[in-house]
Amino acid sequence: MKKKLKLLGIVALAVTIGFSMSGCPTSTNGGNNEPSVPASVTVTPSVITVAQGGQRQFSAVVGPAGVSQAVTWSIEPANAGTINNGLFAPTATPGTQVIVRATATSTTVSGTATVTVGQPVTPASVTVTPASAYVGQGGQRQFTATVGPEGAPQAVTWSVAPTGAGTITTGGLLTVTGASAGDTLTITATAVNHPAVSNTATVTVPEPISIIVPGISTTHPSTSGDIELRDPETGTRVASGWGSISGSSATFALWDRNWDHRFAVPGDYEVSIRFGCCYECDGEHPRVYRIALINITSGTNTIPWSAFSFMPPINITITGIPNQYHGSWAEMGLVIPGTMNYVAWVGDTYIPGSSMTFTLVGASPGIYDVILVDSHFFEGMENFGIYLAPSRNITAGSNTIPWSAFASVPPSITITVTGIPVEYRNGFGDIELQCAMTGNWIDWGWSGTEITGSSAIFRFFFVAPGTYDVWLWIQGSNRWGEAIVSAMNITATTTIPWSAFNFTDGGEVMPVTVTGIPERYHGEWADISLHTPGTWDWVADGWARISGPSVTFGLRNAVPGIYDVNLHICGENYCLDYRLSSRNITAGASIPFGDFTLAESPWAFSEHIERSGRVLPGRSNARSLRTHR
Repeated sequence: MKKKLKLLGIVALAVTIGFSMSGCPTSTNGGNNEPSVPASVTVTPSVITVAQGGQRQFSAVVGPAGVSQAVTWSIEPANAGTINNGLFAPTATPGTQVIVRATATSTTVSGTATVTVGQPVTPASVTVTPASAYVGQGGQRQFTATVGPEGAPQAVTWSVAPTGAGTITTGGLLTVTGASAGDTLTITATAVNHPAVSNTATVTVPEPISIIVPGISTTHPSTSGDIELRDPETGTRVASGWGSISGSSATFALWDRNWDHRFAVPGDYEVSIRFGCCYECDGEHPRVYRIALINITSGTNTIPWSAFSFMPPINITITGIPNQYHGSWAEMGLVIPGTMNYVAWVGDTYIPGSSMTFTLVGASPGIYDVILVDSHFFEGMENFGIYLAPSRNITAGSNTIPWSAFASVPPSITITVTGIPVEYRNGFGDIELQCAMTGNWIDWGWSGTEITGSSAIFRFFFVAPGTYDVWLWIQGSNRWGEAIVSAMNITATTTIPWSAFNFTDGGEVMPVTVTGIPERYHGEWADISLHTPGTWDWVADGWARISGPSVTFGLRNAVPGIYDVNLHICGENYCLDYRLSSRNITAGASIPFGDFTLAESPWAFSEHIERSGRVLPGRSNARSLRTHR
């Protein structure tokens, strides 16, 4: 499902600037400073007994401070058990001495721990986390099980009741497949070979929450809008939804903040309604109205329009912008200091020169961390910049911040995936991080990259190291699919082999080639999408980098048929849409570039192009390659 577009994957600040990072951290192996030469490795715990059939997590710290924390784990003797990212599971005879070794990557510097294999421990209890959860029809939730006492084998079998209500993988990933609002599912984890040792978790399929707002001014220009529920104490966004205006009334359906079919739950919230475009379009900014605190119940809630207060826009002008960003696009956000909670955000804004004014809606005057993102991040995922001006006093009306007040923000986590099969290369992939213990998606744990070989590097901004479920979505030249590795300890530099993922193949992609592409677009990113003729309802899409006069796209979810076709090309400071109507698309189809027509529509990023081929700046509606998921 395509996510609502906001550049939320990178709203935060580096530890070096003192900003609280997003995540569910369990380690302090933070920082991503330029590495020097590793001199030592300390393994913790250093001496311990681990029962045969049990397991123990080891951690390693590479010294001195500031060097890469990447290590390779091994055990001696090699047949004494298994070790995966520091998680050791002994199989050797009780009394055996085992050395657990962590070696700094690309060096011979290592540290060790000594393990004595103990007598097997009989499972006596199982704890399931979370013990209860809300999951909507079609939604998913990761569950984990801990078998006690300490040292007991951790292997469990999973089941879900009633039969047909859902499925659960051997790794504890639940998918609700046949339940209705109000139903209750029971998730059971049972210790392997000990059927009497088990425990359960309860899943409730919640009723949808909807909000009706009567009495809206008939002079309001919008016909649709979106709504947000936030925690009134922390400002954290809890749920979002969309709605349309019919006469003087608007109806909104609420989903949880992750947009993954888990409905919002009742509670006391701050409620905001935004009418108009998500950010801006044709020069008109959206209008935001807010209620500071109101109780939201399951089912239908009615809130009169008179209860909402208008939030006037705030203007922030950045002066002294370096030449390298002139002619590009940027985004800006206001974030509550010391948290990961954004309050207002404005999408792609064209930077004509050394100064630019951003108009943000939905924020009250106050102290904020101001995030500035150069949108080259979207256009090929490279040569981008992220900057932050901490603790700025933002007033109503107009504000000016010099470029010198911003500090550059580096990545906090780098994940390298190795061993990618050939059929998933020459495409694109992204990773999203989910807190292993709570199931919450991480603000702002998303990273995308081009995949050209057997390994790919994903960079995350301002997400703290911790234990995460790592979701991988990948589309190559031949196939696409999704994968997860559960409860993985993610440090500042982490390598994940392809074999560690629980992978679900999505099937073959359908190749479609565009030929005769002008030279001015060579080297740029492009995506092609198929739509139901006359409606522009999305059917399938795929993307690739244009390396020459022709490019082949692999379209996921595509079947041969008659479609309207959209070709979307993004360059250094522009994005354009080209259209083609009612075309017969088959596997291996070839479409001459000359058959497309430059779009003059709200989708077009630029509405003008000189005959010489130089693209001129146009309005942006903040679409990006990231929307194509």
